[in-house]
Amino acid sequence: MELLVMNKLNWRLRAVTPFSFINHFLWKINGDKRPPEASLLKSIQIILRTVEVTEFLEFKPSDIAAAVAISVEEERGTVEPAKAILILSNLVQKERVDGCMGLIHNLLLITGSTQGVTLPHSPNGVLDTSCWSNRSDESTFISRDDSSDNTPQTMRPNIYR
Repeated sequence: MELLVMNKLNWRLRAVTPFSFINHFLWKINGDKRPPEASLLKSIQIILRTVEVTEFLEFKPSDIAAAVAISVEEERGTVEPAKAILILSNLVQKERVDGCMGLIHNLLLITGSTQGVTLPHSPNGVLDTSCWSNRSDESTFISRDDSSDNTPQTMRPNIYR
């Protein structure tokens, strides 16, 4: 029924992601000139890396795209972050972009370069990647043989009950 109503109103259903905004933000930061292809490719790689970190879920796709565009252009030496945020100030909130940029800088420090991006195969893989790789100090994983004693083992809760 909902789809019928949306169809009659000519509403389109599509996912809004950081990819929806990144090209526009790069154009704006570069003074309404076409950004280099390398900037766009690096932006795409960084956005794909954000999938692995659950902390990015608190940000809107436009915040992530703005922070990525500013980080990439800052790395290239094209523009200072404060000036870039000012350019995008009518499109995004400065505080949220600053927070997201901090996460991006931490992400790039932890993961090193943006080469070799691998995508999880399922939505559960997104959460698994984040939980297992970033919080290893909080969880203890014990491997056990079939013949071993009853040692406690950390188990993933069933979220579909």
